[in-house]
Amino acid sequence: MKKHQLLFLLVLVFSLFSCKKSTLEQELIADTTPILKVENGILSFKTHDDFLSTLVLLSQVSSEDRKNWEESIGFKSLASYLEEFDEKVYLADSLNDMKSFLKIKDEYSSIIIWEGDSSYRLNTSSFLMAKLVGKSGVFKVENDYYLNTKEGILKYSNLKDLQSRANPTLKVTEVLSEPGFLTSSMPPTNSFRISSLAPSVTTSYTSSRGRMWTQLRQYNLHSSTLGYRSFLTVEHYAEHRGVLPIWTRQKSMISMVQKTLFLKYSSSSTYVAVNYGNPHGTNTTFTLASGVKEDIILISERLKNLGLSNHPLSSYSNKFSSAVKTVNDDHVSSAAYWQVVDFGNFLPPLMNKQFLTLYGVSGGFLASGKFYEIPVNRSQQ
Repeated sequence: MKKHQLLFLLVLVFSLFSCKKSTLEQELIADTTPILKVENGILSFKTHDDFLSTLVLLSQVSSEDRKNWEESIGFKSLASYLEEFDEKVYLADSLNDMKSFLKIKDEYSSIIIWEGDSSYRLNTSSFLMAKLVGKSGVFKVENDYYLNTKEGILKYSNLKDLQSRANPTLKVTEVLSEPGFLTSSMPPTNSFRISSLAPSVTTSYTSSRGRMWTQLRQYNLHSSTLGYRSFLTVEHYAEHRGVLPIWTRQKSMISMVQKTLFLKYSSSSTYVAVNYGNPHGTNTTFTLASGVKEDIILISERLKNLGLSNHPLSSYSNKFSSAVKTVNDDHVSSAAYWQVVDFGNFLPPLMNKQFLTLYGVSGGFLASGKFYEIPVNRSQQ
């Protein structure tokens, strides 16, 4: 009898030890799982916060460093395909080679959308999001799949629904706001919203063949660990109508003059003033860029610091440009999001000619000048 009891105790101890070991091994595997990896040609993120930190860090990485990082993980983004397309089209235009251009156009037809005025754009919701997806337009966060196109972003709970484009569980569309205001609605848990002001396309002061395109865009993010966090970007590029009857991309740069923005949280009826630039009006300048660029200009401080030390991209981007302004919103309720970014409607009456002005600068055919102005709209006070 005692032998049977001893045998039973040994089996029990062994079983408990095996279970504990198995649990420990699972925890170790979970801890060492990379925060992002490439699965069947798409980026897959371990957690929603890993997706957020990657989205923010990619905005600060140069085109060259981003391509080196993509190569190191065996991935090629839609942004890299666009830059490749820009270079080929520019060369064909400079040689007046219509045959080569038509061949290039056909080669990239699955990702490039042509507009009625012979300009082109990517099939993506924004250039920043194009850095997260390949030609398929898909990325994965935890167990959910996201399809990114110019119409917006669709979320699917499984691969079967994604492939059949059936039963999306969430649709993130870019909402255009009224002039002077960038407004947003509450993003669902572990998701985001995108809102923007209508794009501004302004012809050069020196030539009708040159123009610049700019658009202000707000990303409202919701994380189960960080609460609501947000950032504001400006997307821009310069174009020139060359020998071929198409608009080709040129080098461009923007700078922002001194301005006070007014930020309102959903939990409050008051506005917080955010100063941009300095009291003397010195411009805050962004790096000269070839093709499309989307720069963060205003960001939640906690979001800015997310993943800077332990992210695979941190070796490529470990600091933000001095042009990026931060907002410390840790004191705000975790259930409060950026509801409105106001560009001057609360200025005193005598200052009703104030603008938030972006100066576009481009080499070649496009001269410098004011390219994005948001007038103070007193009728909406």
